[in-house]
Amino acid sequence: MLCLALGGGAAVAGYSLVDRGDKFPKQWEPRIEPLAREVERLRGLKFKHAVTTTFYPDAEFTERVTNDDEPSEQDRADLDRFAGAFRAIGLAEGDVDLQRDSNTLRGSGVLAYYDTDEKRIHIRGTEMTLSVQVTLVHELTHALQDQHFDLAKLRALDAANKTEASKSLIEGDATWVEDEYIERSLSKKQRRDYEQESKKGGEEYDDEVVGKVPDILILDQQAAYQFGSAAIAMLRNEGGQRAVDAVFRKPPTADFVMMNPIWLIEDRTKLNAPELAKPDRAKNYELTGEFGAAWWFSMLSERIDFHDALEATDSWASDSSAIYELDDKVCVELGWDGTDRVATENMDQALRQWREAMPDTRAVVVTRVDDDSIKVKACDPGRARSAVTHRSRDAFVLPLFRAGLAAALVDQGAPPHTAWCTADEALKPFSVAELNSNSELFETDRYQRHLRDSAKLCKTRSVEA
Repeated sequence: MLCLALGGGAAVAGYSLVDRGDKFPKQWEPRIEPLAREVERLRGLKFKHAVTTTFYPDAEFTERVTNDDEPSEQDRADLDRFAGAFRAIGLAEGDVDLQRDSNTLRGSGVLAYYDTDEKRIHIRGTEMTLSVQVTLVHELTHALQDQHFDLAKLRALDAANKTEASKSLIEGDATWVEDEYIERSLSKKQRRDYEQESKKGGEEYDDEVVGKVPDILILDQQAAYQFGSAAIAMLRNEGGQRAVDAVFRKPPTADFVMMNPIWLIEDRTKLNAPELAKPDRAKNYELTGEFGAAWWFSMLSERIDFHDALEATDSWASDSSAIYELDDKVCVELGWDGTDRVATENMDQALRQWREAMPDTRAVVVTRVDDDSIKVKACDPGRARSAVTHRSRDAFVLPLFRAGLAAALVDQGAPPHTAWCTADEALKPFSVAELNSNSELFETDRYQRHLRDSAKLCKTRSVEA
């Protein structure tokens, strides 16, 4: 996966990976213990031991989560290479400094993180604000996961598969517990106060990050939390805690399961990844693993209709990616396998529309290999080309709305397939602008009527199947 190039450095807004087996405190720090007990109650698991928690002044905490070391000549070349890859597929433009941008993301909005190397939680500041409490619930969930399921092992599985499926599972579970804590453990006044703190924090994050860091890096940071929590909610609503624990013991190997939790519920696996071959005269050819459904959707939604981009992405069965240099340009090759011939035809049409909207169509080639396979080759158009539309910032409301609605319908008793079908049909008549900006939309007769019609249609399809 292209984003794996950014995985080095200090703890990355969540956890690091090496298990040293340090000694543990005999008891919880008094301010932390009530939160740990709530995490146990909400998650349904018991801590095997307490976890050390350390509060740091703001500047010291920021220093811990960022990497100011000057990169080596080789590291700088690798970072520039991946920047060229992002420009090649239209997800970045101009001069991109991936180390600087990664530091900006790590230092902005992170209030605490659980470190699996040290088996402890590091916390920004010294005050136990509501925002810090909520964040600690999230990080304590990571500590609980680690004690029961070994986070280092799960992340090593991601590294071996060159995907982020386990990351989405880990972050989705912790986000689900965090959301439950906000809803069930805080008083009404605390929830109102937390919403105000959260709003202020979000505005500060936007000021520091949005427009300064490539959108795709922000997406890569947030997708695991957003898609993962919706998938965990759907899984819990269908099979309860046992279903969640079972997935931790046998984690998914494709991150598409988080965009389409039906795969998670059915324990479906991806097909063999399409094979890619080194082009003639290519230098520094590197297979970078699964490209990922979220990246396909982001790439397409920058330039084509959002609904068409989602429908095309939904036909994902497997993919592969590679990066190399050709004629002094950084190039990317992507392989796509669809679920069937018709689905692959939809993706083929979507990719050709996407290519025609790229700043330099000569630098992009889309090839239909066979009934189920497509290959895309794209080369860096250069720093002077304006490539990013920022449309994908808003596009993700579609798959997130669908996942959230499907989870709610399963919670109300709908079978998973019917719930997913209903949620998918329910969003089709509505624009992203409507779903993003009109909270009253969901109370309108138009929406409620279409939701009922969608449910009837999907129940009929289920019976016919």
